[in-house]
Amino acid sequence: MRVYDTLILHLPAKTRFAAAAVAAAREYASAVGFDGRDLSRICLALEEAVCHAVSLGYGGERDMLRVTLGRTALGLQTSILSKGLPLDEEALPRFDPHRLQSEEDMTGMHAHLLRGMVDKAVFATLKGNRRKITLFINLPVGSAAHGQPDHAQQDPVSKDPALTTIIRPAGPEDAEGISRLALRAHGSLLFNADIYYPARVREMLEQGEMRSMVAVTPRGEILGHGALVAEAPGGLVEEMTYALVDRRVRGRHCSDELAAALLANARERDLHGLHALAVCNHVLSQRSALAVGFRECALLLGASPPSKSWSKAEKHSDAAQEPHRIANLQLILPLRPLPPAPLFVPRRHAAMTHRIREHLGMTGADAGRTSRTCGETGQNDLQGGNARIRVETDPKEGWAWIVVLDYGKDAVGRVARQQRRLCAQGLSVIFLMLPLDLPAAATMTQGFEEMGFFFSGITLCPQGRVHLALQCVNGDPGYDAVQVHSPFARELLDYVRACGSGRPAEETSCKKP
Repeated sequence: MRVYDTLILHLPAKTRFAAAAVAAAREYASAVGFDGRDLSRICLALEEAVCHAVSLGYGGERDMLRVTLGRTALGLQTSILSKGLPLDEEALPRFDPHRLQSEEDMTGMHAHLLRGMVDKAVFATLKGNRRKITLFINLPVGSAAHGQPDHAQQDPVSKDPALTTIIRPAGPEDAEGISRLALRAHGSLLFNADIYYPARVREMLEQGEMRSMVAVTPRGEILGHGALVAEAPGGLVEEMTYALVDRRVRGRHCSDELAAALLANARERDLHGLHALAVCNHVLSQRSALAVGFRECALLLGASPPSKSWSKAEKHSDAAQEPHRIANLQLILPLRPLPPAPLFVPRRHAAMTHRIREHLGMTGADAGRTSRTCGETGQNDLQGGNARIRVETDPKEGWAWIVVLDYGKDAVGRVARQQRRLCAQGLSVIFLMLPLDLPAAATMTQGFEEMGFFFSGITLCPQGRVHLALQCVNGDPGYDAVQVHSPFARELLDYVRACGSGRPAEETSCKKP
C-alpha cells in the first residue's frame, strides 16, 4: 500500500465490526509514520467514533458504515459515514463528569472522548439522514490526551430496588435534564429534534409551548418525562408526546403516573381533546396509548424514518420484512364535546368515517356534528375565490403536510402544484388535511384522490375542526411491515390498504356499525 492511497472500508453498522476498522487503521497509520502510543490513540479514537456512529444509527440489519482512511499533509484523516439521527452535535448536552459520578449519566461521553483523543473532530449532518464524523491526527502528536476504552458498551445502570420518584411539573431549569434523558433513554427513535436540545426545551417551557411533567428522584435526577405540546396558541386540542422513561424505573408504572398527571393538567385547562402518535414497527407504544384511553383515528404511512428499536421489539413479531420507513397510528382522546358543526363527508368514505367517530365516542355526546354526504351537496356549495392552503415540510423526516384552510374553485390545482414540487424534492410521503365542516369537502375529495391521494383517517386540528386525512406515498407504502395491536386498527389498516390499491369504495372492507 502506498501511504498516499485512500483506504475505504464498508462495514455493517454493528459495534462488533469496530475491530476490523481498528485493525485497518493500525496498519495504515503505521505506514504513514505513527508508532507506539500514537498508534494506540488512533485506534481508540476510531473505535470510539464507530461506536458513536452506531449509537446514533437506526440499527437496521442492512445499515452500513463507510470508514475512510487518508493521508494529509500533517498526518492522518479518517471519517465515518453512517445513517442516523440528524442531530446537531454542537447543540446537544455535553458530557458532565459530575453527573457521571452522581447520576451515572454518560450522555455526551463518546463526543467528549473523541475531542480529547485527536487534534480535531468534526461532526456533520448531511442530506438523507446521513451523519459524518471526521477525525484529524497530526504527525507528530504530543499534545492530545490518551483515550479510554469504549464506556458506551458498559451498562452502569443502577439496580437499586428502593429507587423512588415523584411526579411534578417541569420548569425551565429542568431543560438540561430532560434533553439528557431523551438522548440516553429513547434509543434511536427520533422525536421532533427540539427535545434533544436544552436551549430549545427551555424556550418551549418558558413560552408555554410545552407543558411537561417529570419523574424526579429525591436527589433531583430526572428519570421520566411526558409533555403536552400546543401546536397553536389558544388551541382546544394538544399533542401528548415526548414520553421518556429511564431504564431504572421501567416496569414501575412511571409512564402511567406521568400520563395521569398530564391528563389532569389537560382537564384543568379545559382542553377538548388530546392526540398522540404511536409507531407501527411494534405495538408497545400503541398498547400504552390505548391503556391511557386514546383510540385510533388515522394510519399515516411512512411517517417516520427507520429506527433501530424495530429489530429488538419485533424479534417475536410476524413482521414480513424490515421496514424502510415507519407508519404511525394517530390516536385521539376526546375530553369534552367539540363545538357543534355539520360534517360534509364524501359518500365513498361515509361509512368508515362514521366507524372512526363511533370508535372515538364522538357520535353520542358529539351528536351535534351531523354528517352530510356528497349527495346532499352540490357545485353550488363550492366557495368562490382562491383556496387558502398551508404547507409544512420536514426534509430530514421526509414528509410534508398540506392543510386546506378554505376551499376555492382552484383548490385541486393548487394542491396538485404543491404535490409535484414536493415529490420532486424526494419527500417520502405527503399528507393532505381537508376540513369536513365545509360543504366543498364532499365534492372536491374525489379530485384529490385522482391525483394519487388516498384515505388515511380523520384527525382534529388544534382548533377542534374535524379533518379528512389523505396521503400520497412516494414509493413503497410498506403495508406488510405495519404492526397493529387492536382489532379496530386492523380494520383501519385493511381499509387504508384497499383505498391505496385503488379498489372501488364499495369493495373496501368497512364494517357497518
